[in-house]
Amino acid sequence: MCAHAIRSFQPFTAAARRAPGNAALQFLAGEALQEAGLAGEAEERYRLAVRLQPGFARALIAVGKLEAGRGRLAEAEALYRRALASG
Repeated sequence: MCAHAIRSFQPFTAAARRAPGNAALQFLAGEALQEAGLAGEAEERYRLAVRLQPGFARALIAVGKLEAGRGRLAEAEALYRRALASG
């Protein structure tokens, strides 16, 4: 991983570590990690955001996209439906 990619997600992950109960920060850290190519770490942050705030539509959609990418279409659909219902 290049230094630029590391620098791009570090502020977000540092903020998320300082506020582990903040769903929005967990989600933003997930987005930054995803952008840096760290899908596994991103998924952990997205799922934490959903645990903290079960109706967090953007986090539900992010997890759904990852599930769809793995071919787990039923799981992805369920997550998308939860996101729609929350909104």
